[in-house]
Amino acid sequence: LALVENLLSLSRLRAGVLSVVARPAALDAVVAEAALHSPGRERIVVDLPDDLPLGRVDPGLLERVCANLLANALKHTPPGTDVIARVERDDGFVMIAVDDRGHGVQEEEREAVFELFTRGYSHAGVPRAGIGLSLVAQFAAVHGGRAWIEDQPGGGASFRVRLPLHQAAGQATPAG
Repeated sequence: LALVENLLSLSRLRAGVLSVVARPAALDAVVAEAALHSPGRERIVVDLPDDLPLGRVDPGLLERVCANLLANALKHTPPGTDVIARVERDDGFVMIAVDDRGHGVQEEEREAVFELFTRGYSHAGVPRAGIGLSLVAQFAAVHGGRAWIEDQPGGGASFRVRLPLHQAAGQATPAG
């Protein structure tokens, strides 16, 4: 069901008919809600600052961003190992990061994995369709933000989304 919902959302986004309803929202609550509803919630540690201001986002879309990042991290993190979801404030921006302890993402694959139906070659044995991270990147973009991957110190990957705190999101535009 999530796969079909992601495909429909990407299709609507590319057609320019996905409405983004931005409103002030508690970003910590959005991240916590995504973690709470995650199938692997017992392995997710949520690290949220006390002083996080409201962000102007579409809470439903942002929760799907977080849910996709968490699902991706759980697939690539060895059993018995936690996934960390955290939020940091940064000069008028907020960064949502999901850190795993998997094998990481090769440097040459880091941009490509955010493209539709693209999967990293180094993890061919992990079941996935190549849709979730594309959705993450597209939803970040309609909020005026971006998504990327960094190495996790000690091994693994840190999937990050940086969003402006006060920029209003609007009608989605087709991806080009």
